[in-house]
Amino acid sequence: IRRSAQPPHVVALCQGGGPSLTASAMVAAEGEGRGPASLTLIASPIRPAAAKTVLTGFVTERTLSALEAAFLPRATPAGDLRRVFPATAQFAALAATLAAQRPDRDEFSAMILDSVERPEGGLRFLDLIAAYMDAPAEFMLDNLTRLYLGPKDVPPSAQWRGASVDLRSLDETPIAVVEGGRDPVAPAGQTAAVFDATPGRDALRERILMDRSGHFSLFHGPIWRSRIYPKLREMIRAAEARSD
Repeated sequence: IRRSAQPPHVVALCQGGGPSLTASAMVAAEGEGRGPASLTLIASPIRPAAAKTVLTGFVTERTLSALEAAFLPRATPAGDLRRVFPATAQFAALAATLAAQRPDRDEFSAMILDSVERPEGGLRFLDLIAAYMDAPAEFMLDNLTRLYLGPKDVPPSAQWRGASVDLRSLDETPIAVVEGGRDPVAPAGQTAAVFDATPGRDALRERILMDRSGHFSLFHGPIWRSRIYPKLREMIRAAEARSD
């Protein structure tokens, strides 16, 4: 955000929501015109306690040491060892979470089948979902500790390297939240909880709720292309018009 020639429009998906929210507030607190031009959070577990799921229970019912046991050492290009949450484990955890859905709500399987049956051309969901990377243990543990094992309510401030970050510095930043009514990963309410910690004028706050959408349709496929993306584009254009 700091290095951009113009204030950027930040769009964060799922686990990227918490870090992006705090980073945006940090920069916005530095003075007028320093923060992002807008912030969009898509299916992000900002406050998991707001709408509990199988995933929420899986994490909160385990000790931190049990969660740490899932991390494995990996060699870096420099030859050092670094602990990571392996891509294979991420995919398995996601599949197990989604398996708890009713069959008629199994959006994940439907999109996989659509990818297999669709002719070549364009970005296929199967290719995207299989492109997991090993995630650094530090990031995963920080996210789990702060979001799932921390306070149940969204705090008015966050912590970064011992310093307090006031999320209220985003009061003049347009913020959009995208949620799915059938999202088993970050269901409706978890992401919208950000509004409790970032009060602002109604004109600067937008909640896009897709009642019949699961997790993946919020950022891939026809629902994203025809219903969500146009709304976000309008918000971004309105934010740019206000800054001119």
